[in-house]
Amino acid sequence: MDELPDREEFEAQVALLEAAARRSRFSPTELCFPPQRAFVLSRSRRVVARCSRRAGKTTGEAIQLLDGARTPPYANQGYVTLSLKNAKRLVWPALKRLNRAYGLGGVANDSEGVMRFPNLPEEPAIYLGGAKDRDEIEGLLLARPAHMR
Repeated sequence: MDELPDREEFEAQVALLEAAARRSRFSPTELCFPPQRAFVLSRSRRVVARCSRRAGKTTGEAIQLLDGARTPPYANQGYVTLSLKNAKRLVWPALKRLNRAYGLGGVANDSEGVMRFPNLPEEPAIYLGGAKDRDEIEGLLLARPAHMR
């Protein structure tokens, strides 16, 4: 018969489990380094990131999109670049990686470039799109049904 661990061993194991749980929680504040955090948490209409090539802009944008979809008011999110193919190449891998690593419940549709969250209120989604000018961007927004904008 196995002996029960003593109190100190038990508390040490609980502390390790709690630390692992904290690490596995999706939190933009904890996932980002300070300059990236300012970029991700900004609620400004326009944000400029003046930094080097490998400064975490794409990962920060993926975190921002996921956070926007997963927190009230559970709004749909959009990521638009010159083409859908380019959007899939840039941010799609980061979105899928974060969704899988933190068990966020997003359902990815690779062919459409959409990640839906069916278990959240309002069933928000992250849409990837491609547009070369303002008219095309507005066309992307208008092509979605009103309840999906």
